[in-house]
Amino acid sequence: MTVQTRHTGGGYGGKITRAVIPAMAATVASELTGKTISCVMDLQTNMQMLGGRRPFEATYSAGMDEDGTITGVEMNLYANTGAT
Repeated sequence: MTVQTRHTGGGYGGKITRAVIPAMAATVASELTGKTISCVMDLQTNMQMLGGRRPFEATYSAGMDEDGTITGVEMNLYANTGAT
């Protein structure tokens, strides 16, 4: 079986890892009916199911010269991305 998606991701938070939910629903429906299935959601439904951002935390320290010009930055970035 081949599953094709036309669009993954976008500016509203529905990203590649969460696109599996509607893709699997369409795959199961296609397998059961033997027909091509298209899963299209309005923006509100998409945001409720797939939207959102992953939490990030950053700690940093910065060095400056006497003029206030930044000369260096050390940063630790922590990303809670689950299994991805």
